[in-house]
Amino acid sequence: MSASAGPIGNILAQLRSMRVVDLAPLLERGIPRWPTHPHLTIDKAVTHDHDGYYCQAIMMAEHTGAHVDAPAHMLPDRMDRTIDTFAPDHLIAEGVLYDFSGRDLKPGELITADDLRRKEAETGEAVGAGEIALVNYGWMQRYWRTDSKAQWYVLNAPRMSEDACEVFR
Repeated sequence: MSASAGPIGNILAQLRSMRVVDLAPLLERGIPRWPTHPHLTIDKAVTHDHDGYYCQAIMMAEHTGAHVDAPAHMLPDRMDRTIDTFAPDHLIAEGVLYDFSGRDLKPGELITADDLRRKEAETGEAVGAGEIALVNYGWMQRYWRTDSKAQWYVLNAPRMSEDACEVFR
């Protein structure tokens, strides 16, 4: 049976009809990280000259690059809810973009529930049940860097207020 027939073919056809967006930044040396987290390390582990093929070893904290915070990250009584306990399809859904990139957010500035509601009124779209809210602060385009000042990005990035988080609950 070919891949174009049957259930796999149906899945492939559906995926091809969608706009898939990769939100992950390039994993590279110097990537911004929380100051207490280990650096991303990418080393040659196996080489053509020595082993006949090439392979890299990667060591990184679970909060490197694009990631999802599981309840266990902040709630000590929810250690049973680490990200590996979520079904893979939990993070596959239609997304609604809340784009604040044109707002020139300042270091540490908070997006509030009122900001989200104004954005919904402006765009005519609001995240619904089963959808994923995508919030773009515009900082990656303006401030992302991998040199010795990469930590400034992490420590000063805009955030969401508690009432804004409740909107997406």
